[in-house]
Amino acid sequence: MDFDEHLQRLNQIQPTILSAPASVLLMLASQRYRLKIRPKKIFSVAEVLEKEEEEQLSHCFSCKISQIYQCTEGFLAISDNKSNHLVMNEEFLIIEKEWLDEKRFVPVITDLMRTTQPIIRYRLDDVLVTKNSTSIFTELDAIEGRLGDVCFAKQGNKEIPLFADVIRQRMTSSGVDFEDYRICQHDMGQFSIQVYPNVMDKEALIQHLNQLFIQKNCEIPQWHWQAFNPDEPGVKRRRILSLINKVALKNA
Repeated sequence: MDFDEHLQRLNQIQPTILSAPASVLLMLASQRYRLKIRPKKIFSVAEVLEKEEEEQLSHCFSCKISQIYQCTEGFLAISDNKSNHLVMNEEFLIIEKEWLDEKRFVPVITDLMRTTQPIIRYRLDDVLVTKNSTSIFTELDAIEGRLGDVCFAKQGNKEIPLFADVIRQRMTSSGVDFEDYRICQHDMGQFSIQVYPNVMDKEALIQHLNQLFIQKNCEIPQWHWQAFNPDEPGVKRRRILSLINKVALKNA
């Protein structure tokens, strides 16, 4: 079924609940003039939902955008019905926190309910950001992305982690009117960047991104521009990628 058929099908069934990855929800929002649905509840799943995207989707559909955090290992978190904050499923899971800094952690989960396939102290590859809260259960400010996609910068003899959210914030504050982008670290000091639509003043964007390294007293990397290569349909969107497979974060 192609995208046009999906639009027709949605118009026919008039769903009251809509659940899809963030990139798919954005595609639907771009076709809002053809999509005649008014869902009462929308869930973003499977991909990182950025703050700006949440606001855009909420405005487009006149509905708050909630999130579900689920993986093969279990149902980990869902947005609270009242506050819309992501709340971890600690009623049925033991979630230990392997701290990366004062607010970011990697979850280590033990499922108290499984019997056929026990999950005991299983370390996920996700970086989660806690929210300051007095709640009994852990509230999340964001699901930041994969631990393996944390980038690094050189600071003398040290390698400083650059978390995905920090890079996203630099892109968002750049003033560039983009629909999508991809930043990939290939080696220490070597990054590639793709932006859609094409950026006229590439040098200004690179200088803006380099401020992140300057602020952290790190070496300025080399940037390589590439033509934007969209993901294949069904492939999970990852805007920030790292190919250097660092393990130093465990002791960061």
